Amino acid sequence: MSNPFKLLPATRGSKIETPQKTKIRSGTLPSGITIKMNAFARHVAEGLSLADAYRAAFNTASMKAKTVRDDASRLAQHSGVRAAVDAYRAEIQERNRISALERDERIWERIWSLIEGEEVPPAVKVKALDLAARLAGMFKQASDEAPISVAALEAELSRRLRGLECSVPVRLG
Repeated sequence: MSNPFKLLPATRGSKIETPQKTKIRSGTLPSGITIKMNAFARHVAEGLSLADAYRAAFNTASMKAKTVRDDASRLAQHSGVRAAVDAYRAEIQERNRISALERDERIWERIWSLIEGEEVPPAVKVKALDLAARLAGMFKQASDEAPISVAALEAELSRRLRGLECSVPVRLG
């Protein structure tokens, strides 16, 4: 009978072939953490809980839930893992920033194509210009103003009314 485990060369990230599935062998990366620790860090940076990230990166089939939580918490404190999480979060943040810039650029291009289009009706051009001005922050929205309290409103009205009483000529007789 042949060996069910066929071990490939022991290099960083080498694979162990089993009849059930392919497993990633835990080698050490230049950062000093293992491939599995790196996978854990990536999952944490992507928003998984520590326990879920641990389950995704490691074989936890025979582990109790408390053990998974404890090990995940302990692993999250590892300086190399913390650095990897920070690096992945910075990468994700940069990717999101670039995505937002590209989206904004597409919106602006579409608005300007409406404004400058020769066959675009004038009413659409006016609406597009209005939208462009609003997006550029040229108009102050009513919702941009801070809400005023009832007491402050009453005080302001009283002050203005007192000012009107003095300026209105009074006719006697």
